Amino acid sequence: MLNNYLVSMPSNRPLNDPGSLVRRFVRLVALVALALALAGCSGILADNPELPAPEEAADQYESLDAFSASYTAERTTSNGTERWDGRIVVRPGTSDIYQNVSHNGGAPILFVSNGSVRWIYDTDAESVTRVNVTGDASPRQQRIQHLVAQVTDDGNGSVEPGIPTAPVVPPGKPTPTEQLNASVMQSRYEGIVEHGQRKAHVIVVETTADADTEYRQVTYLDTEWFVPLKGESEMAVDGQRYRSEYRLDNITFNPAVSDDRFEFEPPADTATNTTHLDRTRFETREALVETAEMTVPAPDVPQRFELQGARRTVSGNTTTVSLRYSSAAAGLYVGKRNTDTGNVSQLEDGKPVDIGNQTGTYRQVGANGILQWSCGESAYTVSGELPKEKLLDVAASIECE
Repeated sequence: MLNNYLVSMPSNRPLNDPGSLVRRFVRLVALVALALALAGCSGILADNPELPAPEEAADQYESLDAFSASYTAERTTSNGTERWDGRIVVRPGTSDIYQNVSHNGGAPILFVSNGSVRWIYDTDAESVTRVNVTGDASPRQQRIQHLVAQVTDDGNGSVEPGIPTAPVVPPGKPTPTEQLNASVMQSRYEGIVEHGQRKAHVIVVETTADADTEYRQVTYLDTEWFVPLKGESEMAVDGQRYRSEYRLDNITFNPAVSDDRFEFEPPADTATNTTHLDRTRFETREALVETAEMTVPAPDVPQRFELQGARRTVSGNTTTVSLRYSSAAAGLYVGKRNTDTGNVSQLEDGKPVDIGNQTGTYRQVGANGILQWSCGESAYTVSGELPKEKLLDVAASIECE
């Protein structure tokens, strides 16, 4: 799964540090992971084969040696429309990826990854960022397996919004879709359509009538290799509408690709900023406690909530530990972030609230409430689809350590 947590801890690092350079690039490329929902799917073919088992779809994708394609992405918000054009080369089953992307016709940004190292070269700013990566990498084949599982008997009703099916791997700031909960989502298979010279399975994920937020995502998976050829999505939240579309064209399967494609040598006389990203997921809080170098929150959550997973993320000088819970109707996130700089930040647009002896902030995003407060050199977050009073009770149960 693509365990996207309800809220990602805001960074306290200055805009010119290595992490900010990563996020700058992410803001350019991570948007292609979601897609614009059009009204219905036309041109469905009559001879629709059934989707295979989720594991078979993932295995078929992973059996590819590589694929290359040109891509186009557009995103429309209240601030207008942005466009990205580029070229990608991907080795399924690995973290090898090459991207050359141009934002709104500007100078290209190069992203090269071989799994253990990610290079980001902003040709306009003449800056290079090296990200040393350790820990789990959420392989793309797992994402595809999960997507197919949602519309087959193997899915067991597990529907999750905002699945990043595009071949873009950098982590980034959460999109509004991460405020959605599986309890108000539904999915269906809509057969096959033509995409250029290829045919694609069509999978739709959207909110139910009970949801407070309107969301719809359509993904087109190649019928032979299960590569995401196209994605479309539309979302309405807090009076704003987000629309985006992603598509691959001129795709070539199993091209001859040298290992050198996924290596990068910084240009001479170009400064290189180096940072580190380490992500590890755990099944239990106890397993996280054994690994984390910091204390892990032990919140009192409503009885109907069960722990779904825990995570530890180290990026630069910042360490985050988080717990994610869910019930039949809601999700709940608890996170703690510390930094060796001693500088932690809170939500700038939240309303002041009292959390024990601390003063924090609260804001509402759709059906999701977000509490955040600081204590010493740590920042805490409690977020979920619960009344404000219930979230405050959970927050007050967390010791300041």
